[in-house]
Amino acid sequence: MCGDLPEGAVVVHAAPMSALLSMIGRKPSDILLRPLWILAKFAPKEPQVTRWPRGLEKRDVMFSIMKRLILSVKFGTIWVRALDKAAHGRDADSLKDIETIYLLLNANGPSDKVPYYVNLLHANMASKVGKFESAASSIKIAFFQIRDSKKLKNCEIHYLKYFSLSLMARIIVNLQDQDLGKILYGNRVNLAEIDRKCVRKHISSRFPIKGWS
Repeated sequence: MCGDLPEGAVVVHAAPMSALLSMIGRKPSDILLRPLWILAKFAPKEPQVTRWPRGLEKRDVMFSIMKRLILSVKFGTIWVRALDKAAHGRDADSLKDIETIYLLLNANGPSDKVPYYVNLLHANMASKVGKFESAASSIKIAFFQIRDSKKLKNCEIHYLKYFSLSLMARIIVNLQDQDLGKILYGNRVNLAEIDRKCVRKHISSRFPIKGWS
């Protein structure tokens, strides 16, 4: 393989991540180890070839890779913590963690530059603590991210749209927002038509719908 490499390319081996996964073992309960487990679990199984960008020293590229790795670990740790607090009814504390994630990702509040699930959890927690304007901002962004997603299955898009519309209905009772009203009354989702076996467990557990089992 090495003889076929283009000039200036570097091989990034997957072995260190595989070794890390074997050290950690099965999915750890320790909240601090989970991001590392996720990174190792989904690391490339085969060596990856990357061409160094022109004008950059190798040390600069490696520094950039390390920054991204550290960012991923920080994000994963805070995200899992936010979910855990939300699951235990600590809505205000969960909301603080989500706001920390926005800062970590250089987003000044709800943004389409962050994953839909961050915006959706933000909307849910913000509505529960009475911050309805903030909740309205994030739910509108999350709704269109979900609608246009290429990574979610159709059943999951319908499930999350139903969750989002239910959340909008709760928000609009406490806040007059014409844009939110247009989305709410212009979309309909029949929960009974969604295949329950199709929606992945981590989605339905993060964003539970009453009556769904």
